[in-house]
Amino acid sequence: MTFTRNDAVQLITYHKANQALLQQVLDTAKDTQSSLQFEASLEANEYANALNTELFHATGLPSSLDLPSPNFLKYLSILNQLEPLQQRALALQERDSAVVQQNLIALSPATSRLSWFFSNRTSKALAERAYEKLRQLASGSYLTQYAQLRSSFERVTATGPDEATLNFELDREAFQRTYSLLPATGAKGSSPALVSLKARLDHIEDAKLSLSQQELDLAAVIKQNAGKLRQEMTFALLEQIPIESMKREIPRLRTKTLTEHGYLTVAHIQAASAKQLEEINGISRNGARLLKEAAEQYGQNLASGAALKLNPDDSSEDSDRIVRAVQQYRLLNGYRKQWAQLERNQSHKIAEGAGISDEKVAGANAASATNTGIAATIRRLRRLNGPAWSLLAETQKEQLRQTVSFLQDHYCPAYEDLISDYAIAQTRIAGAITADAWTDFVENSIEYYQILEEILPGILGNKNSTYGLPEALATQISEQKMSLAGLNCTLRGYQEWGVKYVLHQGSVILGDEMGLGKTVQAIAVMVALRNAGATHFVVVSPAAVLTNWDKEISEKSDLKAVKIHGEDREEALARWLADGGVAVTTFETLKHFVFPEGFRFGLLIVDEAHYVKNPEAQRTQHLRDLTRFTPRHLLMTGTALENKVEEMVSLVRLLRPQLATSLFGVAHMLTAETFREKVATVYLRRKREDVLGELPDLVESSEWCELSREEWLKYRETVTETDFAAMRRVSWNAPDLTQSAKAERLLDIVEQAGAEGRKVIVFSFFLQTLESVTELLGSACIGLITGSVPPARRQELVDEFTEAPTGSVLVAQIQSGGTGLNIQAASVVVFCEPQLKPSSENQALSRAYRMGQARSVFVYRLLAERTVDERIMELLKEKQQVFAAFADDSVAGKQATQMETSEPTGDVSKAEGEQPEVDSTGINTILQEELERVSSDSPEMFPHHSTFSTTES
Repeated sequence: MTFTRNDAVQLITYHKANQALLQQVLDTAKDTQSSLQFEASLEANEYANALNTELFHATGLPSSLDLPSPNFLKYLSILNQLEPLQQRALALQERDSAVVQQNLIALSPATSRLSWFFSNRTSKALAERAYEKLRQLASGSYLTQYAQLRSSFERVTATGPDEATLNFELDREAFQRTYSLLPATGAKGSSPALVSLKARLDHIEDAKLSLSQQELDLAAVIKQNAGKLRQEMTFALLEQIPIESMKREIPRLRTKTLTEHGYLTVAHIQAASAKQLEEINGISRNGARLLKEAAEQYGQNLASGAALKLNPDDSSEDSDRIVRAVQQYRLLNGYRKQWAQLERNQSHKIAEGAGISDEKVAGANAASATNTGIAATIRRLRRLNGPAWSLLAETQKEQLRQTVSFLQDHYCPAYEDLISDYAIAQTRIAGAITADAWTDFVENSIEYYQILEEILPGILGNKNSTYGLPEALATQISEQKMSLAGLNCTLRGYQEWGVKYVLHQGSVILGDEMGLGKTVQAIAVMVALRNAGATHFVVVSPAAVLTNWDKEISEKSDLKAVKIHGEDREEALARWLADGGVAVTTFETLKHFVFPEGFRFGLLIVDEAHYVKNPEAQRTQHLRDLTRFTPRHLLMTGTALENKVEEMVSLVRLLRPQLATSLFGVAHMLTAETFREKVATVYLRRKREDVLGELPDLVESSEWCELSREEWLKYRETVTETDFAAMRRVSWNAPDLTQSAKAERLLDIVEQAGAEGRKVIVFSFFLQTLESVTELLGSACIGLITGSVPPARRQELVDEFTEAPTGSVLVAQIQSGGTGLNIQAASVVVFCEPQLKPSSENQALSRAYRMGQARSVFVYRLLAERTVDERIMELLKEKQQVFAAFADDSVAGKQATQMETSEPTGDVSKAEGEQPEVDSTGINTILQEELERVSSDSPEMFPHHSTFSTTES
């Protein structure tokens, strides 16, 4: 044996002493912590009472919690100093204990002569190696580390109360950090005011959770009933598909056998069971299965494209339940927006008092920052039940005082008022009848449909696509960053995409159909540019809509509108140049715009841009001069192309001269599809049916009236005199209006509209016709809008019409009432005669059938048989086909998932000769045709009393 028994005993004793030292350090730390908690608990009630005064009652008074007891400070000082020793002991224990213990066991036989004698050779070899290992450990760094630990431990445990108090005064923060690691102490001494505050905060949190559950419950009701309503709509569509159409899927289908048994439509097949179909003679089990599968596929295809529509005039139990649920959901939504606003306003204040850094607050949402801040504050306050208050620095005490005061006096009352208001409103709605919900729907239909789209994406038939743009460009646009802070309305998905398109492309034509919100998109673009640093903007529009732009900008954003028009235009221009904002002006006023050298503004918006499609017109030249002062241009028009491709090219030239040059001269050689592709990067157009699936049905009726003998004689006179305008006023220029077929039909329409609780707007090109209509309608007519009526008065008439009772009528010249006015109050539109341009009628119709309209819209065109009306309708159809082929769909506005409809195969050269107004050649042709017609007709062909017949499209 290379070592003696005594050597082994000494080495084992040394290492066991070291292991005992490690355990003693850890046990002392634990015992000190327990002693500290005991000392704190002795003072808990005293400190809780003083803290109650300090925090909740007498903020700012001298603190009665100046210093904890000496024993408390002694134990806290020991624990403070023991903390690094404890960490060192744990590290040494983790590093050495297993090795030391293993070698101590191996060496133990060497401490006894008897044990050693009976040990085998292997055990003795292990003991010798263990001795060498333990002897090595007992020297060098190992020896130094344990010696230092033993010395430090003895010094710390010798700390007395006086020395601890001195250390506390010198390093208060170290004591505070140590105490913060302890479990909460003195819970029984919690401040009564703190308990009350915590209860109020818990009540607020419970209310928030309850509202989240209510939201889920309402969403479930909406989903369930929307699904049922969609099934009903799909079934109604299947009822319109005859059984013969299923032969495309099942060529050998015996439709005669099915029809003989009453199976006339696909809906009948879907409603029947497979067994019922098998019972029909001639229908096998496999045939019945094929029939059911085909019917199901029909239903799935229709359901995927069916848009949910809510109509107060055609409600059902399912739609009633949907509207009631959305009404409550809308109330909840408004309440939650207020809740979120409170959280945004208060998150930084609470987080600051809780000691949460600005970086963490910025990285979290307002709700998270608020909840984290409140939780941290309550947690800190609960830990102050004992002497911990004295450990805080004065700045920390002040932060907590302010936070508690804020929670008591501002935070809780704000939420409690909100909870109370919501409870009252909810009770009121719960007791309301279903009709009240439909009334609210009519007044706030946009919000209702937004909620439906939020809960059931795609339920309205809106296609969330990239609108046909090339994939790379569409991706860039979708990733366009923007801030809309200051926009006082919510954009729909397609509107937000339109704003990004304009911002990304810089200079574009926005050709969305009327009623889709081109104005709000333009305002949003200005807000985004303002938030990026721009200060000045210009809106150019016809004088008729100048007031409307001023009003829309002020209502839908925090931008300042400056009207530059009239006698004070120079003063207004100077004010805009100095202060910035949105200069709202007219095409005619542009010639007075003079800018200082080097001046630039952020964006030029041109409303009704088709006003400047003629490059030779002075207004176009003045606008072109203005475009040099800004890099961004937005032309807005629903009629970028009416009949001539060159009109579109002239607008493109204002924005992208090089692109226009590439189109000029070859446009007539391009197909409609190729032309749209070439202008896709500068022209965006969406249709109502593409993006607003929730718009109610548009029911268009051609009211073909048969002239009376007196009317026909008057019409023959106008044709003989070749008076084209008088010919177009057919029936309205009858010698006696009571014998006018169109007047008779108009009275019927107005009477029916009043009986259904609707309002009517009547359009005509001719002032004489409108004066006759106004006289005919008497007191039912609210007023007459013509070109001579100032824009401000036009808006007043619209407002009066909106407030008027059902059955009221607004009469307007199509040139004046069809531009810039929003007349959603009307759900019946009457055209007294066909118009010569499809865009004129479309614009006028869009005044009523637009975003915000909640009811089905009925459109009546009063037409006289065997008159110029027939030829004009044929002409309109031809012009509309050209418009649809070349401008009505932009590539940027095409839905990626929408199937293309067939279009004319010819090129656009056919359209070149068809001017927006019928030219002299066209008029002469029509006159010749009508002369031949009236020559072949005779008075006996027409009755003395007018009659009419109706065809619907």
